[in-house]
Amino acid sequence: MKSFILSHHPENPTGSRMVRRVRKGFSILEVAIAMGVVTLLLTTFLGVFGPAQKNIQRSLSTKDANRMKDALSNEMSILRVSNTADDSSFEKAYRMITDSYDETKAVLLYQYKADPTADPDEDGIFDAYTGADGIQGRDYIVETAVRSIGVDDTLIQAELAPKVVEGPVFVVRMSQLVADTNGLVARSAAGIVDPDSGATVTDADAYPKAVIAFRAEFFKLNVNKHAYVTGGSWDLNEMGNAVTEVNMAVRR
Repeated sequence: MKSFILSHHPENPTGSRMVRRVRKGFSILEVAIAMGVVTLLLTTFLGVFGPAQKNIQRSLSTKDANRMKDALSNEMSILRVSNTADDSSFEKAYRMITDSYDETKAVLLYQYKADPTADPDEDGIFDAYTGADGIQGRDYIVETAVRSIGVDDTLIQAELAPKVVEGPVFVVRMSQLVADTNGLVARSAAGIVDPDSGATVTDADAYPKAVIAFRAEFFKLNVNKHAYVTGGSWDLNEMGNAVTEVNMAVRR
């Protein structure tokens, strides 16, 4: 805004001649209006693009979880040589389902840098790559791991080391699917029951059916470091919504 001031010219003290001096600037009212407009624009921008950004991040997490659910299915169907905690792949799957509500025995899914130059162990698992940064495909490969806390602690510690783990760590909560009037629904508690009687089944050998149907819910942990993942500082009940969930089944 321009304001004009009328003053006496120094060469004409009588005031018969008037000179205009121009002062440039904005009034307080104009500044306040401008700030209000900027605030409104920022609020509108955040309101529109904030949820969109969250949806993009959620989609990326869902994509990762969908890629790893196949690894979960594969891991639950095999019994590794080093897996002395179970007598069969079905017993292993039974244990993973029933323990998945316990943070100290949770099932983890993640990706890590593996060393392809070293011979894999007896289970076909490559050691974690501990070299320099390296180049993927030449110095290291990215492997998908499915590990149980309390059973695979040595592997978890090596694979969740800094600069070894790649991307987020997912924890999986598995709930048995049982039939009711609305079809198959997921139980809201840990453990497995007889689908016919509803009685609690204490071990895999006592389960009367050939198939256990269950729902797997994938949650993303906030931190992918070993100390956080295995330190008991997170709570499944406070994880919020799962990034994705899928119905699955294991067979004897």
